[in-house]
Formats: sequence, C-alpha cells, structure tokens
Amino acid sequence: MLKKTAPRRRGVILWAYGRSATDTYCGTLKDSAHFRYCNGIKEGFNTDRNHAPQGRDLTRTNLARCARRDEMLSHIKPGHLSKQDRPDHITTPEKLMRAARDNGYEVVVAEYRSNALARMVSSWEMHARSAADTEAEFCLPGDGLVEKMAEEKRLWQRGLRAAVHERLKVIELSFENVTRGLCAAVKRTTLALEPSECGGAKCACREFESPHTKTSNRAASLAGRTSPEAAACITAALEGAPDYAWMLDLSRAEK
Repeated sequence: MLKKTAPRRRGVILWAYGRSATDTYCGTLKDSAHFRYCNGIKEGFNTDRNHAPQGRDLTRTNLARCARRDEMLSHIKPGHLSKQDRPDHITTPEKLMRAARDNGYEVVVAEYRSNALARMVSSWEMHARSAADTEAEFCLPGDGLVEKMAEEKRLWQRGLRAAVHERLKVIELSFENVTRGLCAAVKRTTLALEPSECGGAKCACREFESPHTKTSNRAASLAGRTSPEAAACITAALEGAPDYAWMLDLSRAEK
C-alpha cells in the first residue's frame, strides 16, 4: 500500500474582521513570504459579486482546491462563514479550523481591532450611503448596537479557540500590532512557518501600502463620517455602557 503523505504545512489564514489593516498585513505577508492568494484575491471566500467576483463559497472542497493550487494565504472574515446548511459548507469557526488543519494550513493569525465602532464606521464609509441607510445600520432598537458588537467579538473568539483546539500555530495580533509594527507582526508569522521556507533572509519584509488606507475620513466627526441622526443613535447606545463608551472617540485604539 502507498503511504499517505501529509499535506504540506505552509498555509496561513488571517481570521479577522475588515478595516483592521488586513490589506496592509496580507499584502506585506504575501510579498515577503512569497504566497499566492486563495482564488487569486485576498478575501477568496467573499461572495459579494460587486466587490469580489472571484470569490467562492466557503466549503471544504473550495478550500482544498486552493491548497492543491498552492494558493495558501487567505483572509477569512467571520462573515464569510457559509449560511448554507449543507454537508460541505463551512458554517462555523470550528468547522473552518478543522478544514484548515486537514488541508495543510499551518498558521492562523487572529487579529482583532478593539475599537469596534471605529472599525464599523470605517467599513461603512468605504461606499456612498444614503442618510436613511446609515440610520438603519446604526440606529438599532434597544441594546442592539452593543449586542451586535459583543456577538461579533464572541464569534471571533470562537475561531481563536478553535484554532488552538486544532493545534494550529496561532498568532494573536491587535490592530496596533499591525499599524505600529507591520514588519514585526509579519516576522512573527514567517517565523512560525517551516524554517526551510522562511529561514535566513528568504522572507525579508516588503511593506505593502493598501489603497484602502485613504478611504477613511479620520479628520471628520462621528456625524460627518455617518450622519447626524446615526451619530445621535450611536452616542445614546454607547455612552451608558462603560465597556463601549470609550469607542465614541474613534481615534482611541484601546479602552
């Protein structure tokens, strides 16, 4: 009988929400460690056809195809988990990390931006929105906005725990780790790869400048970046919640 060969252990999955310097990080890692993106784009499992026409459904089959093509770098957001309850579809963080292990991914970089409001606002302003749409996005009934932020963090944490459970090499980064020390953050990742692949100067840092860094109007107020009505809703929702009120200063990175 032929001896079954274990999958090559060189892949990296970035488990992170958007607007967290993910373009800069992935672009730098790709160029420095000579990776190729799964499905040819950073978010290989983004199925929004308007913004990612090459994206594919997040399934075990599609992840395996990327591995066979040696396309072993992918930014997978919690929102990319499949909504289709079919056997091959990856619907939970636990299924994702198990599939990653089975298909030769070695490293999971789990990055989180603590100021969830800054991340949400930055994401929202990437595209032109009507005042009504903006109000509908941020003016949630009751504690809806706080609950949304809390649930997003819980889902991200599930992915982190699942990666540890699957005995993948896990590198946990903050938004500040990337924005204030890009090459150091990338080096932590390359050091976790097989020495034969990234030993010596083979993976020297090549900084990538993302065009998305210019899409946020950081000098504007919360109302200017959303709408006056949405800003009023956001302020009312967060100012009485100590764990979230600090986020109203969009320039703050940590509590």
